[in-house]
Amino acid sequence: MHNMRSIIKDIFLLVWTCRAYTVKEKFNIWIAKFSFIPKSGLRYQIINLDIPINIPRLEIPVYFFSGRYDLTVNKDLSKEYLEKIEAPVKGFYTFNNSAHSPMFEEPQKLKEILNKDVLNRLKTMADN
Repeated sequence: MHNMRSIIKDIFLLVWTCRAYTVKEKFNIWIAKFSFIPKSGLRYQIINLDIPINIPRLEIPVYFFSGRYDLTVNKDLSKEYLEKIEAPVKGFYTFNNSAHSPMFEEPQKLKEILNKDVLNRLKTMADN
């Protein structure tokens, strides 16, 4: 989140207060972050996977949500990949007041996109 001051207050506590997860699921989220992922080799595989070459086509609609202030996922690379991938419907949505978590930073905009575009397999609200 682009105005985040503390990982504990602005991420950790948000997960713990979220009603969408059970207590067990909340524990498992953090256990996975600190134990499973480093041991699995998944990070190495993802870093070394050329996604556009290995996944050139999907048979489902593809929607990318990108926060303007996201320092984790590069917006330009995401757009470039979306342009290359073959899919029945493709939409790219920039959240101008978000970083990596538009669902927390701009929940109303996300909800509107989900209701108007994603659920109807459209891209009317997508960036031009």
